[in-house]
Amino acid sequence: MMEITYKPAFGIRAADNAHTYKTAIKEIAYQHNYKAQFMTKPTPDSLYGKGDRCNGAHLNHSLWDADGKTAMFYDASSSTGLSNVAQHWMAGILEHAPAITLLHSPTINCLGRHRMGSMAPKNATWGFDNRTCLLRVKLADQTSTYIENRLGSSAGSPYLSLAGLIIAGIDGIQRQLPLPKPITGSAYEETNLPPGTSRLPNTMKDAIQAFLEDKVVTEALGSDFVKAFIAAKMHEMQCEENAKAKGYEHWETNYYAFL
Repeated sequence: MMEITYKPAFGIRAADNAHTYKTAIKEIAYQHNYKAQFMTKPTPDSLYGKGDRCNGAHLNHSLWDADGKTAMFYDASSSTGLSNVAQHWMAGILEHAPAITLLHSPTINCLGRHRMGSMAPKNATWGFDNRTCLLRVKLADQTSTYIENRLGSSAGSPYLSLAGLIIAGIDGIQRQLPLPKPITGSAYEETNLPPGTSRLPNTMKDAIQAFLEDKVVTEALGSDFVKAFIAAKMHEMQCEENAKAKGYEHWETNYYAFL
């Protein structure tokens, strides 16, 4: 298991870079008679909940002006160091987090990562340099402050993750949603959560329901995409049901082996 980071890039180029890297690694490995996979929970201990070795795809990001010259997240005069734009953006992501979980973690194998102690988010929370939260804020200065969105899984599409992030964040800015208090301890502990904190779905059934109930997200993506995407997810659920009915315990390993 290895980790890779990419040079920052504006706009869709960031997703292009992630996709190019992933595809190149798989093709190069194949040429040498190896198989490189990006399955989120590839090992027996991660599959059956005995360990936390899962593969994520964190979307580190910040907002800049249209010219790409002025960063928009930092405000030294703010009590948190975060600008109003940053706070509304984050509030939008947190509000729509249950729905966009399906875009960031789009397989049954991915969704099982969002559980207690897995170092993946279990609920819609944020905190300063807090790896148990969905949004981990790295506060530095005007040009170096950014947000680590920890919702994504390695088997997901960087394009869908980016789309969900933008839809949710822009809605937060447009509606000027208030940002809840940051988590200072473990976000896995119920006593540390602000009232009304949303839980993230960790089954395909719950993820589909949360996605379809969020009209802001589904309307932004369009009916054609939603129809095709949900059809694929329903097919995946049927494959799981058929495998379990036949007593095939290790179906995930084969089904997701080439992700």
